[in-house]
Amino acid sequence: METQASSGSSSRTDLPQMEPPRPEGLDLVEDGKQLSVTMKWWRIHALFLALFTIFWCAITGSIVIEILVKGHYSELLFLGVHAGAAVALAYYTLSLWLNSTRIAVEDAMLVVSHGPLPWRGGKSIALAQLDQLYCTEEHGFSMHRWPQQSTLTCSLKAVVEGRAITLLSGLPDRETALFLERRFEQQIGLPDRRVPGELPH
Repeated sequence: METQASSGSSSRTDLPQMEPPRPEGLDLVEDGKQLSVTMKWWRIHALFLALFTIFWCAITGSIVIEILVKGHYSELLFLGVHAGAAVALAYYTLSLWLNSTRIAVEDAMLVVSHGPLPWRGGKSIALAQLDQLYCTEEHGFSMHRWPQQSTLTCSLKAVVEGRAITLLSGLPDRETALFLERRFEQQIGLPDRRVPGELPH
């Protein structure tokens, strides 16, 4: 979702840049003008979720087989919701095991991608359009926590040609969000200016 950024951002006083410590779980690769940080989605709760998913899919599959064997095809309509939930849960669980999020500066672009399994939220922004990076904290859902209930999570956001957009949401903690903000500001050469509502440094 995009929102209009505060018009007062351009008049804020520049803050001194400091080399941020790298949190655990981030793979950083730097090569001249290019920088990439990769975060794996896997956490310990993915193991328990995998066991639950196997149980759910096994029960749903056995019911579907029984219906097909008995020829009661009309009952499949009532099972559609459960089968759909099983497929969605299986895809989500596989994503936790296989996927990573990558944010990178390359070829004069800031790129956010998730994979190898397709997932929403990918972005490509020309560095020339990027005015500011900042972090916020709000209620939301995080890939790194289970069960999936609303909790305080952090987001990395950008001001792009005067508009604020979310680059990454559901980050596990403030340290990760602030590291990404400061490290990519340094790489891109953006001054660290205060944005109303941002996480304090």
